[in-house]
Amino acid sequence: MRGAPTTSAILIFAAAISLGTACGRKTDVRPPHFVVPSVVEGLAAENELRGVKLRWKRPTRYADGSQMLDLDGFRIERRRPCCAFIKLADVPVEDRTRFQRANSFDYVDERVEVGELYSYRVVAITVDRYESDPCEPVQIQRRLPLESN
Repeated sequence: MRGAPTTSAILIFAAAISLGTACGRKTDVRPPHFVVPSVVEGLAAENELRGVKLRWKRPTRYADGSQMLDLDGFRIERRRPCCAFIKLADVPVEDRTRFQRANSFDYVDERVEVGELYSYRVVAITVDRYESDPCEPVQIQRRLPLESN
């Protein structure tokens, strides 16, 4: 029959349609303010021989409460009483693909002067460069720790 579609033409058409529907989004689209990391918690500072040691908990959730698996790192910010916060360092997350992940992170600020007052805060950053709000700052005066015998 002339003009009638053949079986092979119908199969090719059906395959093209099914392949076209396989592309596209795989999950619900979420607004950017939902996929920012939750604010870092548990920031603490202490004097040690090398400088001021900062320690904080790993955020595990996005701002909307869903589980976060793409944490890329942290930005440490510092200020003195006279000044605004400035970037001090970047701390990468290197265990993203591991089964066992660190629950906390630390950083030692070695560029401190005895007697000076410092404030610190931490920002979490995802692979896609979404940033959390800065955590609540901690304040510490640089002192040399007492030596124990």
